[in-house]
Amino acid sequence: MKHNISIKHVISIISLIVLTSTTGICIATQPAVRVAIAPIQMVSQNDLTYLEKGIASMLISRLSVKDHIEVIGQEDCTIAFENAGKIYNSDTLRKTGEALHAKYILWSTVTDDAGMLHLQMKLMEIENKTEPVDFNKEKVSYDQVVPLISWVSEKIKNTVIGKAPVTEKKEDISKDQTFDIHAHPDSLIKQERIKYNPANDFNQISAD
Repeated sequence: MKHNISIKHVISIISLIVLTSTTGICIATQPAVRVAIAPIQMVSQNDLTYLEKGIASMLISRLSVKDHIEVIGQEDCTIAFENAGKIYNSDTLRKTGEALHAKYILWSTVTDDAGMLHLQMKLMEIENKTEPVDFNKEKVSYDQVVPLISWVSEKIKNTVIGKAPVTEKKEDISKDQTFDIHAHPDSLIKQERIKYNPANDFNQISAD
């Protein structure tokens, strides 16, 4: 029995195979979203360099998602920020992000007011002219820095790649715990001094 297969039919099959393969390759090789973290602006009469470095380190580790989010190194971000003018405004930060080929840039201001912290964070999409997304919180104690940064990081990931916050077992922060405010903030997690459920609403994190 003879099978009549037209040339047009063969070409259609080949085109479909090529298209399917190409689409698969595009999906598999889609580049990760690049996120820049501008140098953190610290406003305090005291030397809070340890806190600045700790927050930057926590943001990098918590925002990085393999194959999805690439956080640009702090040294590159600092150099680009200085070259752009070293001023905390939208134009300078946009130029910083463009120089780093980032899709988003995050910048933060931490103000120390009599032992309480006020944190202002903004996430701006470089090519989008809309207003940045704000993550602000006033009257944050030092022992709440880690849960706050964890919460912000989950929200940023959700904004950047649509990644839902990870639900963890809820454990309350004990009021009678003792915290060393001069310790590296990230070390508090390793010492299990702070227990945090990132699924909790951010507004529940408040100063005593």
